Amino acid sequence: MDGDNVVELVCRLCRWKDKDGPKPKSFITWVPSDSLPADIRVYDHLFTTVEPSSSDDWVDEINNESEFERIGYFAVDPETTFDPRSRNGNLFFNRTVSLPGEGAMNKEKRSKQEEGAMAAHRAKQLADLASKEARKKIAPVDLFRLAAEHEGLYSKYNVETGVPTHDADGKELSKNARKALAKKQAKHASRDYEGNRDYCM
Repeated sequence: MDGDNVVELVCRLCRWKDKDGPKPKSFITWVPSDSLPADIRVYDHLFTTVEPSSSDDWVDEINNESEFERIGYFAVDPETTFDPRSRNGNLFFNRTVSLPGEGAMNKEKRSKQEEGAMAAHRAKQLADLASKEARKKIAPVDLFRLAAEHEGLYSKYNVETGVPTHDADGKELSKNARKALAKKQAKHASRDYEGNRDYCM
């Protein structure tokens, strides 16, 4: 840069139309240095908030992000006084149609949300698979002590079988509850457990 003038550009050629090439996030349009001077009128939101502050802070809420760079289509305002032959007078443009940038941003936002949801779903699937694989290695006698789904549910266990006898609060389990847990343990022993350890009810 030489003051406000661009004197040199360092560039790298990217074939962005190729499927394997990088995709540009935006484009910059250059105009010649002898372009005509003009006043551009962009009718957009004046403030960055829906209800500007009633105090002196409203100045800080003025929208300063308006640009005349790929933001829509413009028409010459009837108040234009510019004479192309003498190059005197003023040029005024009014934006008539905006580009679908907002819709594109919303679409990109939705895409990112969908990608996030898919990533979370894949992570849960992997976590469930890892938990299932880890569960297969738990001996039946240790099932209710070590399996993630039983963590914190029981406080005492049968010394020989490992079947819980008391819940987390120390209350003794009913006979039917212990019987149901014993069936679950037997199912784990016959279907899930991959170890070679002998197990007898």
